[in-house]
Amino acid sequence: MTSTTDGADEATSTAETGESGESSSESTGQDDVDTSSGETDESDTTDENDTTGDPACARKQYTFNLDTQTWSSIALDQAWIGENAPDCSVGIAAASLIADWDVLIVVAEDQMIYWRDAGVWQTPLAWGDSFAALVGETPTAAVYAPNPDDTSEATLYLNLDDGRALLYALTEVGGISLADIIQLEDGDPPAAPQGTEIARWSFALADADAAPSADWLVWTMNYNDGNLYTFNAAFTWTQSPEDDNELFGTGQADEPVPAQIEAAFADLSQGRAYFVAE
Repeated sequence: MTSTTDGADEATSTAETGESGESSSESTGQDDVDTSSGETDESDTTDENDTTGDPACARKQYTFNLDTQTWSSIALDQAWIGENAPDCSVGIAAASLIADWDVLIVVAEDQMIYWRDAGVWQTPLAWGDSFAALVGETPTAAVYAPNPDDTSEATLYLNLDDGRALLYALTEVGGISLADIIQLEDGDPPAAPQGTEIARWSFALADADAAPSADWLVWTMNYNDGNLYTFNAAFTWTQSPEDDNELFGTGQADEPVPAQIEAAFADLSQGRAYFVAE
């Protein structure tokens, strides 16, 4: 994540699925810390007692096991470990895991981009030195779409609080370029009210090898209208109450409150979805 070009004319979106189901420029996530295959599975990290005398970390990383439908949680500072990891006190605006690359991108409220590459937190970058179009904006959620024809390329969608989305073209070797800025539109139900409501968080489950099947890419999104939405590569939407769906409403002790989640990301190959919340 080193080369930056901010100009919509210098990159084109590699994904053709639309967030609204009507926009042709939209398409459609890291775990608690697993070291198999060089990937970080954070759900198996042990939560150790803090012996430093510092206040306990208020933020947690919640993990949903997609296979067993079970929740677990650990303190965020036990999941995100390393000299360059964001401090537990830093608010998280959005996050996305590019699963094929094992790269976690965290957009923080201190206007820094924190990123973890193959389990190692790298030197954080200021918004202006990485995703410069964020400067002066309020990001609320992030989700990505890999290029099914070339998984070394991906498009990152950054939702803003005014119904717009910034589309950034990313490459596995660190390229970052602004591809487009779009105004999202409300779709007919069950589509999400993307233009008028705020996206709180979202995550992608992607399997480029399964393209062009409809579910090679599935986005899950929570909006502040109190609903959970999914959207797949065939432009098919589903809608359900945020507290009564396949993820939430289990009654398990470690289940977070959807409206209190700051960010989410996922890894289909590990069968995990991750959520950051206080």
